[in-house]
Amino acid sequence: MVNFVVPGSHTRAEKDRLTCVNPGVNFPVSRQEAKLVAKGKQLNVEYVPSENGRYLAWEFMEELRNSKDGERHAATLDRLFQRLADFGVIENRQKFKKVQGAFWEFKKFQCRVLGFFGGRSGRRRFWLTNACKKKQGKIRPEEIKRAERIRDAWLSG
Repeated sequence: MVNFVVPGSHTRAEKDRLTCVNPGVNFPVSRQEAKLVAKGKQLNVEYVPSENGRYLAWEFMEELRNSKDGERHAATLDRLFQRLADFGVIENRQKFKKVQGAFWEFKKFQCRVLGFFGGRSGRRRFWLTNACKKKQGKIRPEEIKRAERIRDAWLSG
């Protein structure tokens, strides 16, 4: 569950306990839950929050869904998320491949959604960290670094 907090509407103690994804609010963000994207026989695919509390991969997918040209790409990526959840692997390297280290990317045209495998509570998971549009040959190194920061914050929390 994601709560949106209006500045000044809560006491400081309440603000410390609330989950906030509004980047304009300047108070601590408590530990957030992962957002379930796809649940399958093999694993769950989930969005995880960045260090500032925003779900970057989810925001990217919402922008795609709301754009005229991106709607098809979002639908394809959603099917790929469900396929990974159902089968635990996607054999097509044009759609899903290892990028660097522990990170994998879902691919559709120029759209890239990064994530990593892990597990909590005895269930295998694939956590989606961030996403971008790739305009050159390789994914930008700063996107990999962002994914690493999100992963480290998520696993340490």
